Amino acid sequence: QALRDYGRAVHLQPDVPQYHLLRGDVLLKDNRIALAHIHLQVAARLNSEKTKKGICSAKVDTYLGKYDQALGTLRHHTAGASQTAVAWQIGRTLMKAGKFTDAISSFMLAIDVMNQPSSKSISELHYQAGLCHLANTNTTKALLAFGQALRNDPKHAKARFRRGACTLFQHPEQAIDDLNCALDIDPTLYEAFLARAAYFVRHGRITKAVLNCSSAIRLQPTSASAYLLSGSLKYTLRVFEGAVKDLSRVIALQPRCALAFYNRACCYQSRKELQKAISDFSTVILMLDDDSSVRNELLIPSLQNRADIYLSVGEDESAIADLKQAISLKPNLPELHHCLGVVLHRSRMALQHAVEAFSAGLQHDPFMVDALVGRGNAFMDSNHPSGIILSKRDYCRAIHLQPAKLTAYVNL
Repeated sequence: QALRDYGRAVHLQPDVPQYHLLRGDVLLKDNRIALAHIHLQVAARLNSEKTKKGICSAKVDTYLGKYDQALGTLRHHTAGASQTAVAWQIGRTLMKAGKFTDAISSFMLAIDVMNQPSSKSISELHYQAGLCHLANTNTTKALLAFGQALRNDPKHAKARFRRGACTLFQHPEQAIDDLNCALDIDPTLYEAFLARAAYFVRHGRITKAVLNCSSAIRLQPTSASAYLLSGSLKYTLRVFEGAVKDLSRVIALQPRCALAFYNRACCYQSRKELQKAISDFSTVILMLDDDSSVRNELLIPSLQNRADIYLSVGEDESAIADLKQAISLKPNLPELHHCLGVVLHRSRMALQHAVEAFSAGLQHDPFMVDALVGRGNAFMDSNHPSGIILSKRDYCRAIHLQPAKLTAYVNL
């Protein structure tokens, strides 16, 4: 509706830069970057031809990413403009440029020089300052700023939502009150539905969390985070078909989202669609192979899960290769060495290597009963007198550590 109305305004008065600017802003929010860029360029050209450089010109430069040019315009070519408006726009431009500390100072200046203080304007300035504090990871000051915003305007829905999101884990009851109040004030605030979904997840109410995700999706059908959370929760509820649908939507919106591929692969694995699962796990591995910052969080589980699938279809060599790659990434994880030992023992062609794998796992965790039993099995299958003695030793140690370990008794 907004795009249609601004489009009519542009059609009736195509030489007004503000109309192009407003339509470009809406297009940016709708992620239609190319068309938005055209409108903003037109606004910049009209602004330079028909008006002196001022706040409107600075807005255009800010949208186009020309932050230094916008700041220069605001500081040197805004004679006669309101000091509050200039300071406010400087703060917004500094926010866009990532200079959050300077932006906070500019917002505070805008409040100080305000001639006719308006509670809503002051509230909005405190809210913007709170966002800057959040960007600087200073949650305490952000909460104070959002509190100031709400004292000046108790119906500022976004400030109430932000305060609720900040206190979601420290003070959950206060947070849910803020989130509910924010949605009462503005039922179209889809981020509040997502925050409320996180609250319900934390309290084990998964179905209510899914309903809140669905509400967020209805309000913002292009929100990848809403689809990602919804798909992950549906997987938890074992609604695999719905989970796959939501996660596929995430991948369509963000093709480089490794978490969406990983979660969808887990869904396919649970549905026994093994080739699709292997394909998605392989995509995750290719994506993260060069990304050292997040590789261990998803790369190792992807390698483990793909190895499990390879084992289930009889591709032992591929499973061994995946487990060895996972061990090279995190050699101090005993479970990986145990899994590799199990696969090598199963192949019956590398019992000595299986013993070495189980022993490596026990070096990192001497109390790992499964590794003791596995190594005992490998020693026993070697059919060597010393192997029989060593297997007895491992079974006895396993029984000592876990007296209820039935397989150790049987094999002993």
